[in-house]
Amino acid sequence: MTKALGDASLAVQLAATRSLPDWRDLLPPTAERQRDTLARTLEPNLEIDAPAELRVATLDAIEALHLTETQEPLMFMVTDLREDQDVQLRAVRTLGAIGKLSAFPALMQVLNRGGVYRVEAQAAIDRLATPKQPGGAIGAPDGDKVGLGDLPAAIRGFEKDVAGNRAREMEALEGLGMAPSPTRQADSLRQALEQGTPTQRLNAVYQISQRRIPGAEKLLLGSISDIDSSVAQAAATALASIAGKSCRDELEGVLKTGGARARAAAAMGLAELALPESLDPLIVALGNETDAAAAVEIMKALAALGDKRAAPHIIEKLSSADPRVSRTAHSALTRLAGQDLGDTADRWRAWAAAG
Repeated sequence: MTKALGDASLAVQLAATRSLPDWRDLLPPTAERQRDTLARTLEPNLEIDAPAELRVATLDAIEALHLTETQEPLMFMVTDLREDQDVQLRAVRTLGAIGKLSAFPALMQVLNRGGVYRVEAQAAIDRLATPKQPGGAIGAPDGDKVGLGDLPAAIRGFEKDVAGNRAREMEALEGLGMAPSPTRQADSLRQALEQGTPTQRLNAVYQISQRRIPGAEKLLLGSISDIDSSVAQAAATALASIAGKSCRDELEGVLKTGGARARAAAAMGLAELALPESLDPLIVALGNETDAAAAVEIMKALAALGDKRAAPHIIEKLSSADPRVSRTAHSALTRLAGQDLGDTADRWRAWAAAG
């Protein structure tokens, strides 16, 4: 049975019929290498040119087997601007079911699209870090027992530090109908951002994005330079959502002078704002960018602006040796053009010249 599970069609069939037993019955406890192999076998089924039914069935298999190894392609699926809506929403649900907290920024991008995307993304975020044990799943992602959907007061999960004591104190006061002042909430969240683990810092960013916290913009701006890319990207997206166009100069400044993680995060924030004034700074940043992750986010931001003047600069990235960069360039151009001209640069250059 273990050998047969390596066949993607069997895994898809089992998931589609909802007949998957506990994954421990299929794989030995030491068979992480086989899980990696299965994930790689299933990933091609997620490509955008695969039949929709196969893609959905594959998502079912990934969720049923709790294949956290597929998080990266899932994150690309939920933010790919070319995606079919139904398939993309199914991918959002799968990512929420199997993803780690590092998937939070991608889900925030989906949430900010509004409508049905917001509904599904919020549900996925609520599930994202909650301990997962359905069908013998591996357990809470990132080794943490705290979930984004389980934070009614400020920050749960602190066991030994001052910020945790304050968070529990605030929760107790709320339970008595004595809500803590916004200043005290801000103080607790600030300590979480300064002293907490990546999971706790990410939870703090989430809470700031959901509450009216004094000095929220300053707290989030500082977190854009967080050493954890997930925290940095979540902070930039939250800052753009809260502060609006008033934070454009700060984000563009980080895009110009920040480290690679911060540049990627700043581009994500500028994509959320989608202000025409950011076109030239983003084009300059793309031309100077040497980090693949940052280049990906810059191109997404340019696509969000919808200005075809960015096309020639994006076309140059189609030939990138990094598949993340070339795929994103293709996705961004497709959004700008309103049609898919393939991955050949010459066709895109002809389109750009005609425009």
